Amino acid sequence: MFIIDPKTLLGGSIEMELLASSESASDVEVTGKNVAVFDVMPTDQLLHAIETAAFDLVNSILEEGYRTVGVAVSFKHFSPVPGGHKAVARLTLNSIEGRKFRFDFEVMDAIETVCQGSYANYVISISDFNRNVAEKRERLNNLASVAFEHE
Repeated sequence: MFIIDPKTLLGGSIEMELLASSESASDVEVTGKNVAVFDVMPTDQLLHAIETAAFDLVNSILEEGYRTVGVAVSFKHFSPVPGGHKAVARLTLNSIEGRKFRFDFEVMDAIETVCQGSYANYVISISDFNRNVAEKRERLNNLASVAFEHE
């Protein structure tokens, strides 16, 4: 499953530069009404950067046929990043438990910490995962057809 011993990555960090652009402006809708549009980096962009960095770090040591999936995130958002400004996400691998990799992360702009938290991903077999998804899809489809028969 691993090309090299994953413990060689412990304590290692990866950084990713992010840009808050007007295309990623946060647009909040509540019951179909546009409540507010903010020209800031949205939370989902921050989370995507964290997940991408963790994916890149661990997947670089995996054999073909394996990859990681996110399994946990704890996130505290302190300050917005205005549109047009940059932030840097830094992710550090702090523990490995079998196939589970745990990270701490921090995102900072030029002034302050924007957010911080923890993230975990898990190594899976792609073929096993796809088989499990296909089996669940079939079970859900069967439930849906039974529910429609009773209406």
